[in-house]
Parts: sequence; structure tokens; C-alpha cells
Amino acid sequence: MTEQQPVPEETQKQPLWKIISMFALLFLGVELIVSALGLGINQLMRALGAGENIKVFLGSTISRGGMIAAALLLTIPMLTNVLNQPGNRILYPRKSGWGKDLLAGLGISAAAMTVVFLLELALG
Repeated sequence: MTEQQPVPEETQKQPLWKIISMFALLFLGVELIVSALGLGINQLMRALGAGENIKVFLGSTISRGGMIAAALLLTIPMLTNVLNQPGNRILYPRKSGWGKDLLAGLGISAAAMTVVFLLELALG
């Protein structure tokens, strides 16, 4: 007869409500940061008297950049809390050849943007 070993606390399943509530809080946090950035940039552009094109360009750039930064920075603690594992190891695993992967991704992105740019240039 084999004895069943107790499951370590680290590998126990988390309740579904905890997982859903944590990611709802993550979404709420990212949206609050995006709203604050959007309002702050809008007030700054009005105070400086910037033109409409500058408002749109800087507002969307900073808002989207802030959204990406907030999502990345808030996701790691959420994953750590929900999965009971270090979130940075899940999102950014260390493996050999990461430099080649990075350069390949940059090359593919540059090629895709070049194709779109040339297509737009050819079409006027």
C-alpha cells in the first residue's frame, strides 16, 4: 500500500475567484494609470498652448507607453501572488540564446515596418 504524500502548499491550485479578482485588479490598475497619464498630458498641453497635432501625438505616445509600462510592472507582482512563483521568472525566463531571439525579433519587426512603409510610399 502506498501512502499519499500531502501536496506542498506551493503547488496547490488557487481558487478561481482569486485568480479572476487579481487580474481584474490588474486591469483596473492599468486603466487608472492610463487615465491619469491622459489627463495629466492633456492639462500640460493646454497650459503650454500646444497645437492639436502635438497634443494627439504626445498624448497617445505617453498614454500607450504608460499603459505598456504599467502592465509590465503590475503583472509581475500579480503573477507572484496568484501562482506563488516568482513572476519575473515566468514572464522573462533566462535561457541561452536570448540575444539571438532578441535580434531576430527586432529584424522581423524592422522588415515588417519597412514593407509597410514602402507600400505606403508606393501608393502615395
